[in-house]
Amino acid sequence: ARTWHTSMSIACGSEVRIMRTLPVQTEPSLPVGYETFVQLRSMIISGALKEGTRLVERKLAAELKVSRTPVREALKRLEAEGLVQSNRSGGLIVTTFSQADIEEIFTIREALEGCATGIAALRRTPEALDAMSEQMELLQSSAEAGDIDGFWRLNLEFHALIYEAAASPRLYRMLMDTREYLRRFTRLGFRRQSRMLEASAEHREILRLLAASDAANAEHAARTHTRHSLAAVLHMISEGR
Repeated sequence: ARTWHTSMSIACGSEVRIMRTLPVQTEPSLPVGYETFVQLRSMIISGALKEGTRLVERKLAAELKVSRTPVREALKRLEAEGLVQSNRSGGLIVTTFSQADIEEIFTIREALEGCATGIAALRRTPEALDAMSEQMELLQSSAEAGDIDGFWRLNLEFHALIYEAAASPRLYRMLMDTREYLRRFTRLGFRRQSRMLEASAEHREILRLLAASDAANAEHAARTHTRHSLAAVLHMISEGR
């Protein structure tokens, strides 16, 4: 369970406003239907269920060790999200992500990343900065070693530290949702070591601005970083990698 600070000064789009204080809550356990939905969505986004794969309730229920009812409910939600679609025979298959889909999700992520980073510049604690600094050194080492898997994992963790420093539970959930959609694509962008080194430098600049409590420029740096990530992904896709 995760608890949150809830009195926030939010900086987004160069505006600063004070949010009312909300009671601290502990997230409850998730129902089986929602857990099944999250599992299937993660399998689709990670590529464990590949694009175009036919989805059969009975087989999925057996694999996830649940009844067919939560699987049926999960598939309906996934279809509503656009991750699953009907085929010509009336069955369900995993949707193929187009370039337009990737660009749309990155555009949403850019806005959320910028907002979270601006908030974090005002809300971060010395302990949060220390954790980010330690993560930054690990990121740099992975980039210099050309360790794609290590850099990809550390990159996710570095951004998660920023989200936590922002202390906004709703924004955190939105960011984690969009991050799930982009997991396999962001890893694709790190197949060039030059991009890993560039991203590491961008992270270092974001960290500097967070330490300086410079909300406006931290937001701008985070947005720029996300645009560069999109460009790297599209470049790799265009090369058929």
